Amino acid sequence: MIKRHRGVGLGVFAGGFVGALLAFFPLSLIVSHLDVSPTKIIFGRVSGTIWHGSISDIYFAERRVGDGRVALSAGSLLRVRPRLDVALFNGPVKGQARVLILGKKIEVRNADGLAQLGALNYRDPTGRPLTGQLSFHFSELSFVQGECVGGVGRISTDVLSDLAVRYAFEAPLLQGDVVCEQGRIKMNLNGKTAALTISIIAEVDGKLDYTAMIEVEAMETNLGSVLELYGFDREGNHYSFMERGNLAAYLP
Repeated sequence: MIKRHRGVGLGVFAGGFVGALLAFFPLSLIVSHLDVSPTKIIFGRVSGTIWHGSISDIYFAERRVGDGRVALSAGSLLRVRPRLDVALFNGPVKGQARVLILGKKIEVRNADGLAQLGALNYRDPTGRPLTGQLSFHFSELSFVQGECVGGVGRISTDVLSDLAVRYAFEAPLLQGDVVCEQGRIKMNLNGKTAALTISIIAEVDGKLDYTAMIEVEAMETNLGSVLELYGFDREGNHYSFMERGNLAAYLP
């Protein structure tokens, strides 16, 4: 009988010890083991525990995107599939997602967000700052050793709205699908108004090198003049533009 009580006591002690250890397990130890270097994500000061932690000054492609808040799901530990609820705020990009850590594989699920393009300091081919918003939803993204290996999502942006005001034309909302495969993110965006039709096919790799092919059908002469000003090649009413670069290279 005494041995049984001792066994129960040891079990309670061990459970309490493990619980206390997890309760105060620093978030910084988790973050330091995340392999995200190829995607050029840099974390600032990490504080708190895995239950309720925070990350200040998160950078992507040398641009500050905001601060982060992290909370661990207790139930996920029982399934040995740590799940973190992550929120991004206090910066040009706001959003939330669930992150599962599966050994060397990281899965991001139900990621929703909104980016303020003007605050990210990207520029168009003429050097003018990009403005407007870009919203995104990814049902799932998978990363292995920092490289995106699978995923599907959708984005939309009103990035042309400022140009529309400047040159007096109606700009379409650009929207389309995004997929990730073999370390490359592929986007297919489309938009249409009565005066023009736009198609953009772009790819970005793990080093943030990108290519973008933009095709436009413009039915008004003044629109054609604007497109030629931006370096588009013309064949009748069809205009095309190919661009290559690196997303981390366009700092003001």
